Amino acid sequence: MSMIDSESVICMLGISDRFNANTLKTSCLSFISQHIELTSSENFGLLSTELQAEVFDLIQWRKRCTMDTWSVHGRY
Repeated sequence: MSMIDSESVICMLGISDRFNANTLKTSCLSFISQHIELTSSENFGLLSTELQAEVFDLIQWRKRCTMDTWSVHGRY
């Protein structure tokens, strides 16, 4: 059972980054990249600019991967 949810993920991301908890950070980044509306929250704005950029980079990467996957399968 996952303990990451929309209410806690931004805070946990900041904490995981600060204390180098890489497994937790990866889980938080994955969750946020699947719930991009969280990037509009007030708490998201409290994260460091570097961490915000990391989130946005991951979101863009996921979008490109999704588009590439569908375009490749669409050829068959």
